[in-house]
Parts: sequence; structure tokens; C-alpha cells
Amino acid sequence: MATRAYIPLLAGAPTGRAAQRLTAVADLPAATLHRLLEYHPKDSTFLHTEDYPLVTSLLVIDETSMVDLFLFDAVLRALPLTARLTHVYRRRAESQITVSAHKIRDGQMPHLTDNPQSDCRFLEEADPERVTARVVDLGALGVDPRTDIQVLAPLNIGPLGTQALNCALQQRLNPDGQRVHLLPAHEFRVGDRVVVTENNYRLNVFNGDTGTLVRAVPDKHIAVVRTGRDEVAFVGKELASLTLGYATSVHRAQGGEFPVVVLVLHDLHAPLLQRTLLYTALTRAKRLCVLVGTHSAMTQAIQMSVPYTATRD
Repeated sequence: MATRAYIPLLAGAPTGRAAQRLTAVADLPAATLHRLLEYHPKDSTFLHTEDYPLVTSLLVIDETSMVDLFLFDAVLRALPLTARLTHVYRRRAESQITVSAHKIRDGQMPHLTDNPQSDCRFLEEADPERVTARVVDLGALGVDPRTDIQVLAPLNIGPLGTQALNCALQQRLNPDGQRVHLLPAHEFRVGDRVVVTENNYRLNVFNGDTGTLVRAVPDKHIAVVRTGRDEVAFVGKELASLTLGYATSVHRAQGGEFPVVVLVLHDLHAPLLQRTLLYTALTRAKRLCVLVGTHSAMTQAIQMSVPYTATRD
């Protein structure tokens, strides 16, 4: 009878949401890398170093494109050298999403096409109003824009930031939803797609999780959101962690995957145009990625190879 060898495993990711996703898909109890290394914020040090390494034979790290050099250096110091996995299982090897992602990772310009048969398309638009119009017209993609499409942008503010895109998408996709005033600066409507902006361990929801606002009791400061797992009730101060989720930042989308991604990439996003951000955005898509914006923004993103730093959990 064959015997089984016990191999101690650890799993981690740069953010709480990515760690939660890794736990779900790999059936491994994952944590943030800072938590695995036992980060001490008072003196900005890690407990686990080359002098006190992690006890593991294998460490699985998801979303490594979002790990900055300082954190990855700390991980390597706490581990022996390991093998590198390069095979992509999320989609076919010949997928243009995969081919384009590999080119971007290597600092090369991918083949850009507006061919409706391609699973990775680029729609050239320089005028910001036209960009918004193209993004809002999501029904042309032939899928349900409320459930199957996630719009991504590098920035939250500005005419092509997530805030402006959310307002336009809300008006197109949920114009008749019952208006509820949960927060002074936001107008929510029942039926809106929302995104969580902070980890909430009481509700078991994390930064970047998306859901649908199904009902609300504004005078009692309660909002019920249906996520992919359950219905959860945000109460009182917890409401501040909710915002519209039709469009979200690339940073907040890390750790997630969506059937269709629409990425807005424009010169107005210049402060955050980086290769790892573009790579991360593109690879969130499982079936289709549509990029809307300018070639010059794409070129700048590919040429900027400065690591895109993920915030700590």
C-alpha cells in the first residue's frame, strides 16, 4: 500500500481579498504576506527572516504581479529558493488575453485589434466623452453588464476615473432603481452593483468584494448586499465601506476574476500607467477583455516597469 508524504504548505497573497480568493480556489488556508511573515508595524520589521524562516516546504503566492520589491525581498529572505510556475490554466494558451499578457510582461506591445471575434480587443478613443460613451454601451458585448462585466480604471478621480464612470454606468444600467440615501456623498439605488472598500471580518467580506444592493433601511442605517456567497447586512459605520461597483480601480480588483473586463486606459491616467498595473488588469478577464482608450497610454504603461505597490492588509 502506497504511503503519503506530508508536505507542509503555506499560502499567501498581497491583500486580504486575494488571500480569500486563494483559499476558495485552492482549498488552502491563505493569509496576507504581511500576516505570514508576522509584520510588526511599530518598527516596520518582520518576525520571519533568514534567521527565523517560515516552516514550510512550499509557499504558494497569488497575485505576485502586485507584490512590491521590498515585500518580495522579505519573502525570499524567509524562504529557500523555489521553482517558478509559468503555465496558465485560466484560459487557453492561444487566447489573445494570454498572449497579450505575456508580451506586456516582457515589455512588448501586444497586437491590438478591434476584431469582434478576438477575446482581447482595443477600441481607440481619445475624447473622454467618447470613451465614456463606449464604456457605457456595454450591452453590445452580448453579456449581462450587471453580472458578467467589470469596468476597470487606473484612477478613481477625474473625467475617466471610477467615480465618474460609476455615475454614468449607474444611470444606464439602473436608472429606475429605488433611491436610498445611506451616505452623504453617495447616491445608491436598490439593484446597484456595489464594491466593498475595507476588510470586514464580522461579515466575512473583503476589500474588492462585489455584490448587489438588494434592500436598505436608511433610517436604521442598514444596507443588505447579496455577494457571491450570501446576503450580508452592513450596519452603521460599516456603510462607509460601500461604494458603487460598476467600475472599480485596478488595484481594488486584484485577486478577483471576471467573465468580461472593460479596461479604460487613457493619457488622463498618466500618473499610474505602469506595466504591472496593465498586466494585472488584463489578466482579471476570463473570457474577454476590451480596452478603451489611447495607444499612447498603452505605450506609456508598457514602458514604465516600476513595480506597482499593493497596500498592506
